[in-house]
Amino acid sequence: LWVIAPDSIFEKLGFRNGDTVTGINGNKLVDAGQAIRVLTSLKKAKNLAVDYQRGGSDKQMQIKVQ
Repeated sequence: LWVIAPDSIFEKLGFRNGDTVTGINGNKLVDAGQAIRVLTSLKKAKNLAVDYQRGGSDKQMQIKVQ
C-alpha cells in the first residue's frame, strides 16, 4: 500500500505506507488476478482477517465490516 491519505479508511484501519497485503480470510494474494477473485468473493463478508507484512514482519488484522 502506498500514498495512504490522512483520514482515509486505510489509515483509520491502521495500515501504513509500505504495508503489503498477502492474504484475506485465508486466501493468499499471489497476483492481481487472484486478488480480484478474492475481493469479489468477499462482497458480503462481515468479518475479514487480513494478513499483511510490515517491515519484514508478518501481521494480521481483524476487520468487522459494517
